[in-house]
Amino acid sequence: MSLPDDLLKQAKKLATMEKKRPQQASLRRAVSTAYYALFHLLCEEGAKRISPNTPAGLAHAIRRSITHGDMKSAAKGINQQTPPKQYAGLLSATPSQDLLDVASHFVNLQEARHSADYDLSVRFSRINALTKVQEAEDAFKKWKLVRSSDDANVFLSATFFWKNFNTR
Repeated sequence: MSLPDDLLKQAKKLATMEKKRPQQASLRRAVSTAYYALFHLLCEEGAKRISPNTPAGLAHAIRRSITHGDMKSAAKGINQQTPPKQYAGLLSATPSQDLLDVASHFVNLQEARHSADYDLSVRFSRINALTKVQEAEDAFKKWKLVRSSDDANVFLSATFFWKNFNTR
């Protein structure tokens, strides 16, 4: 199993491990882990597209170069009514709803992860945590449907080169 798959499985386990009165720590980690599952899935997919097989370690270095902020910008941009100039002439006129959902889930999960990791005034319920895990699962399923499309390639490229796409 891959790291993204393991993380998704772990997120579900964390959200359901205490049968009664789940601990906030478990629920918060479930939300955070669901986000990281999707983040690592997209990093892995992007690195596969732009990394040769050698030298060893290059794909890992490329995955590590993706920032959370750039991936969020790329995800938010693809969901705009009029996509920003980074996508001009690259995206199809109407990207698939599945790809738009993956991007939307990414943004939602990142925002939930920030709350889970940093905002102690927010209390999570098991339903909240399981909803976020379900969003990640949905994103995984939809990604499998669109991963080989031209628009998915554009989206993944934008996660790496968002700032450079912006300056041209």
